[in-house]
Amino acid sequence: MFLALLPNWQTLRVLVLLLSSDRDAKTIGALLDEYNVAELTQDPRFVVVVCSEYCEDWVKGVQTGDDYWSRAEDHIAKRKSGQVNPRDCYVPEDDDPQAEDDMFSKFPALCFG
Repeated sequence: MFLALLPNWQTLRVLVLLLSSDRDAKTIGALLDEYNVAELTQDPRFVVVVCSEYCEDWVKGVQTGDDYWSRAEDHIAKRKSGQVNPRDCYVPEDDDPQAEDDMFSKFPALCFG
């Protein structure tokens, strides 16, 4: 039912699935499949964000405006502009390109085109 509402939910800008570690990403693809919501990854507003230190991230967001929400919004803008694959819904915790490359082997093809 939720998935039927999503395309018509025009005011929704960001739908974040927040993970505490990259290890959790291994199971997310399987859970999306199990609950028959894998098509969420096709909506550019859906992102999977890793944030291991939530409180520190929150304080950083208050002080600088840079937190997991801003990383999610930046990633969505990149998906919509074509800077990243439109099905790439994974947002790593840091900007390390190797960290993102490593996730291709952990996160099923659901979030990577």
